[in-house]
Amino acid sequence: MLSSLKLFMFSIVFWGLWNLRNKMRIEGVFPRSANAVLYKCFYHLQTWRILLKPADQAILDDQMSKLKTWMEDFTPLDYFI
Repeated sequence: MLSSLKLFMFSIVFWGLWNLRNKMRIEGVFPRSANAVLYKCFYHLQTWRILLKPADQAILDDQMSKLKTWMEDFTPLDYFI
């Protein structure tokens, strides 16, 4: 059961990264910050969570609340500016 949740999360996160990669490569649109990338993955997790069983949804909700708290406290370092 937990392995299917991990596979779901892995798939959604990497699908979000793939979409961002395509946007950068094809449209030339780059994310403004590291938070933009994280929020895009978070958005996809929220959107597709309805496909999970209720027990897995509860686990995912817990993980997403931890991720959201971490993202709100996250301050990216601007090394390349």
